[in-house]
Amino acid sequence: MTQPAQLRKEDFQRLADFRYRLRRFLRFSEELAQQHGLTPQQYQVLLQLRGYPGRDWATVAELAERLQTQHHSVVGLISRCEALGLVKRTPGRTDKRCVEVSLLPLGEQLVQDMARAHRDELRMLRQLGAFDSLERLLHDESDSELPSTLTPRFVSAWTQTQAAGHFMALSLPHCPLDVSDLIPSTQLFDP
Repeated sequence: MTQPAQLRKEDFQRLADFRYRLRRFLRFSEELAQQHGLTPQQYQVLLQLRGYPGRDWATVAELAERLQTQHHSVVGLISRCEALGLVKRTPGRTDKRCVEVSLLPLGEQLVQDMARAHRDELRMLRQLGAFDSLERLLHDESDSELPSTLTPRFVSAWTQTQAAGHFMALSLPHCPLDVSDLIPSTQLFDP
């Protein structure tokens, strides 16, 4: 097996620039949540419920996976959101041991308003060239090589996304890369 190429100064600069811009966006998100009387984690619960694939609710276990946190932490988040009138819990449709969590009208409105502000902020960042450093870092001449430290699940998903002609961050447990909140920029900004 060949030794992977050493990162260059430009690679570190691009990665540092991306992390800086990501942190600025996260700070924007944190401040926006606080302005709406929520914690950033409560907003994440609302966002994951609204954006859950294929349905308008999620189980506690599914939310824990999507938030990359412990089950008991999500239960506490849901309880606080429920106390604010943002979500409701109902017994599982097929398994009464599971709890389904869904948005209430106030939660729907909050997540709609906040998600719109997040999208607008990302559009502004794109216009300012905030994603250029990430694009250049990921589309380097060695972008078809996979790091040797990746898990087989990640390699499989990476191969599928490369075959589709774009990159995407994946929400996989134990993923060694710290880009879990990214999606393809070409899909992120389409109206």
